[in-house]
Amino acid sequence: MRKRDRQRAGKAAAKVKKEKEAVQQKEEQQKKEQKEQAKPPVKKKVNKRGSGCVFIKHLPKGFNEEELRQFFEQFGEVMQVCVARARETQQSKGYGYVQFRYFEVAEIAAKAVDNFMLFGRVLKTSVLPKRMLNIPRNFGKAYTSKGEQTEAYQRWLKRKVKQANSQLGSQRLSERCSKHMGRLMRAEKELSEAGITLPEMENCLAKLKEKSSELRQTRKHDLANMPPPKEKAKKQAPGAENDCKNSDDEDEDVAFTPLQPSDWKEVEPVAENETKGSTVEAKKTALKKAQEKKKQFEAEKGALTGKTIGKENKKATPAKKQPKKAKLPLSQKKEKPSEVSVSPAGKKAKRALAVKDAKSVKVGKKVK
Repeated sequence: MRKRDRQRAGKAAAKVKKEKEAVQQKEEQQKKEQKEQAKPPVKKKVNKRGSGCVFIKHLPKGFNEEELRQFFEQFGEVMQVCVARARETQQSKGYGYVQFRYFEVAEIAAKAVDNFMLFGRVLKTSVLPKRMLNIPRNFGKAYTSKGEQTEAYQRWLKRKVKQANSQLGSQRLSERCSKHMGRLMRAEKELSEAGITLPEMENCLAKLKEKSSELRQTRKHDLANMPPPKEKAKKQAPGAENDCKNSDDEDEDVAFTPLQPSDWKEVEPVAENETKGSTVEAKKTALKKAQEKKKQFEAEKGALTGKTIGKENKKATPAKKQPKKAKLPLSQKKEKPSEVSVSPAGKKAKRALAVKDAKSVKVGKKVK
């Protein structure tokens, strides 16, 4: 009897444990679901490999990021858009960038939109090379139509490299020294709270303090001996507008500095279950859509310029070959000019008649 009672008690305890574990699991699942619901929806990142970027010039006024995105979404999926703006006024400078999901779609869109008239402006486009990491703010000023770096951009890059490799001044060294001191002081405080003392830390701090004091003195000495800056008179042309600067007149530092992530306006990606088969099919459909839209744009451009639609598809008709002239013998060639030649007497008569006509035209001359 005792064995049976023990077995029954063990089974009952095992059941109670299982029930408790099941209840705990349910509570944990409920907590996880509540946390996920409380979190904001996370944007799904789109793979940017194989994407293509297009540079656009001569944008019309009022053509901002949203309008640029809607205009280029006709060709395919747009990932992000950027419109260059002035720092002071935040007005558009007339050029920008559009990044497509596929590089091939970007090429088609650039060819279709190039030399297309939009609100009285002829758009100019060019495709950026693949895997271009540092995109300058003004691609048209930094690179030529053939994709080569301009002389101004090369000079700017050399100057930046020279500045990076130049010697540091007293002010920069003092700033670095103060940062290093702050880090050491925070570490010393944490160690003292934990009850640890390091004599090496105190020696390092003492050396850094001496170095920072020396750098400050040298900085003051340099500032005292520095000559006063020359004031240059700013001459402005009459009727010049300072609110909106043209892209050609902007400084090289502004035009050639690379774009930052904050300059781009990202577009919400389309939620898709990406697999190898689906990506290939999506790319094919995107290329078909872009090709159809390109034909429409070419038709519109042809109608504006007076060109016939579908001229590219027509084969060039070969020029009609003229029949070759039969070669004459030398005896006939010598006789031919004698028949056509005019007598010298006839030439003199013609000249005399021309002189008489010219004299008769002259009016107002008195003859004595």
